[in-house]
Amino acid sequence: MTADVPGTPEGDGSHRNRATISERAARRDSLEASGADRYDSLFRHLTAGRELPAVRGAGLGARWHPVARQLLVLFLVAAGLYVAFTVASEVVREFRVDTWSGPDAAVTSGQRLDDCPAFVRNGDAVFPNWIRVDGRVFHHIGAQLPVGESNIGKYYVDSGYALGDLRIYRVTTEGLGELGTRILVRSGLAPAGGLYGAIPGCS
Repeated sequence: MTADVPGTPEGDGSHRNRATISERAARRDSLEASGADRYDSLFRHLTAGRELPAVRGAGLGARWHPVARQLLVLFLVAAGLYVAFTVASEVVREFRVDTWSGPDAAVTSGQRLDDCPAFVRNGDAVFPNWIRVDGRVFHHIGAQLPVGESNIGKYYVDSGYALGDLRIYRVTTEGLGELGTRILVRSGLAPAGGLYGAIPGCS
């Protein structure tokens, strides 16, 4: 019987805890035969028995950055407020009757004219559909005529009535119709103005 020699693997008793070659081969064969169980055992060993949180699917919410999501919400709110304000403004404008400043308060205008069957509506974002001036009701014909310093006073005479940037000019040339049946409305210093014609039977 061979005695253990101190300082050697056999002498310090470590050979008692080490697997033999045949034991290691048998363990390797067992792991290879187990297939997926081998990796499951390794995974459990690495995680030390702790359950890992389930990974959430990369849906739409997972891809959005919080700041981007807040900006999108703000954009949608702003767009909704803009649409609501625009619709409300159009409704108010539709039923409003404006009084023009000038020599008196006899000039009015608006969009609806329900008591005049001959009225022809011509929707415009700037000009009113009808204007009551000089005892007649004029409606927007839809034509645009050039207007400037060269023809104001010659073909168009300032009436003195204004509504914001809009001004009324009386047409003094017969080439555009019978005198007194046409007026021109100019917005600010625009190079053209909207032509209005008197509605027969409306006052």
